[in-house]
Amino acid sequence: MRRGELDDFAAVLEIAAGRHPGHGDGCAGVQLDRTLAAFDGERLVGGTASEIREITVPGGAALPAAKITLTGLLPGYRGTGMGSELMRRQLSDLHSRGEPLAILTTAQSGVPSRHGFGIATAAMAAQFTPRPPRGQPQESDRRIRMIGGHEARRLLPAIFDAHRRLQPGQVSRPQGFWASWFVDEPLLRTAEGERFIVLAEQDDRTPDGYLTYRLRPGSLREQPVRELAIEDLITVTDPARRALWGFCGGFDQAAQVSAWNLPADEPLAWIVPEPRTLSITGLRPFLRLRLLDVAAALAARCYAVHGRIVLEVADPVLAESCQRYLLQGGPDGAACVTTTDAAEVALSAGDLAAAYLGQTALTSLARAGRAAELVPGALCRADTMFTWHPAPWTVTDW
Repeated sequence: MRRGELDDFAAVLEIAAGRHPGHGDGCAGVQLDRTLAAFDGERLVGGTASEIREITVPGGAALPAAKITLTGLLPGYRGTGMGSELMRRQLSDLHSRGEPLAILTTAQSGVPSRHGFGIATAAMAAQFTPRPPRGQPQESDRRIRMIGGHEARRLLPAIFDAHRRLQPGQVSRPQGFWASWFVDEPLLRTAEGERFIVLAEQDDRTPDGYLTYRLRPGSLREQPVRELAIEDLITVTDPARRALWGFCGGFDQAAQVSAWNLPADEPLAWIVPEPRTLSITGLRPFLRLRLLDVAAALAARCYAVHGRIVLEVADPVLAESCQRYLLQGGPDGAACVTTTDAAEVALSAGDLAAAYLGQTALTSLARAGRAAELVPGALCRADTMFTWHPAPWTVTDW
């Protein structure tokens, strides 16, 4: 796409997203050589773009990933095959660049699923009733304090960066993301209300976690604060996480505490002050991941135990990925090459992507008819290798 077409490109994608042009941030920072546009004759009717991020994989490696964004078609052009063609061309281009992974978040799963994307992380939603501390306050080696915007701009990006390097599935946040995040436009908020920021600090004043939340109003005289809605709860250490949950659990000014996106393995039942009030209100797909270079992606992560498995992968878009792969790996690293050895497990690229970060067990995929065990015991062996703790989690939406 040419530079002079960027304004039209941005306007079309705003309309495709259900907004009038000018309500988003347009195509600020977009790389022209990473865009694709769809035309009906000379009329621009849709498009897509991507930009490079890093995603943490099991073992701590930060792997380059093409974040697919700015994607849509004008009403009247959906269901025509244009969306599928855009994605096929985009994936072929990303593969030719040598990029190992592609990632996206979307409420529409049809086109990504048909083109090799798998659900790689889940978002758990929960709510509970806060309670005032009873008896002696619980001891903590973390100091909790509220901070303002200037201090937050200085501290939060570094805390998040330290956190995401420890958390499989977490995606990097560049400077442009933080600039937009601190503007706090109402369109991008996960809940109404102003943002509050709380910091967790060690005894030496080193911060190792932060919480951002919003207060939903209730009846002015009866319950002025209806809900504390957690936005980000980001920590580098378990003590910081417990301390920030303690802050939420003791916030009895609110009738309820809620969170829209928590890790699937968050141990809330052992943290909240009144476990009987805890409700898991949702568990939904979040990050969708695509293996563009199967061998490179499998070799980049670590595995829970030492093992060997031969996987036969079917890819609906990238014919060159339809291979058998010999994976040998363990806690200290891995190697993966194409092979002519007999396959032990057969599955699609999308289903392998669902298992890649440890989100989904291959035995579960087999029970759903999405993976085939060709050698007895191979699925259990693969599950033992691919499982990882902590569970993968992605908090950044786009």
